[in-house]
Amino acid sequence: RRLSLLDFGSVLELEPDMRRALMDTIVAGHGADEDALMDALVRLGCLRKDSDVYAKATFKVFINHLLEPLRHPSDLPPEFLNKRGEYQWGKSGLLTRVGKKVANSVASRHFTIPAGDFALIARKLSGVFTFIAVLEAEFNAWDLIQPFMQAANIPLETEQ
Repeated sequence: RRLSLLDFGSVLELEPDMRRALMDTIVAGHGADEDALMDALVRLGCLRKDSDVYAKATFKVFINHLLEPLRHPSDLPPEFLNKRGEYQWGKSGLLTRVGKKVANSVASRHFTIPAGDFALIARKLSGVFTFIAVLEAEFNAWDLIQPFMQAANIPLETEQ
């Protein structure tokens, strides 16, 4: 079977600098490169250069959670895997877990509202994640992200 989704919502074409910052955020998050992650988050408008330690730590946790289903299969949380080692999107409760982290952070005086483009990206990602979770899909996304990262000339290890 094949399922098609038609989305007649807003279309967002990212400027090259924003697209690069987003890709750098994903790569830095996967590589646990905190300095590169902080730099990319500043360029995305999520952090200011002078953001405090709390704000930086909060966004680091947020990105780590968002990237969870895109991790290499050996680095996925075992409690969210089926018997074949596939990520169980619905069972993971990812958006609920991320939502709780964000809710706690927004209440902090250290929170900075991200740039508009980032908010649209986050909304699109949450929609995709919700759709996949509602379908109770079970698959690992690692192989799906590699071609896009490689096409953008971003080196990516095949295992961590």
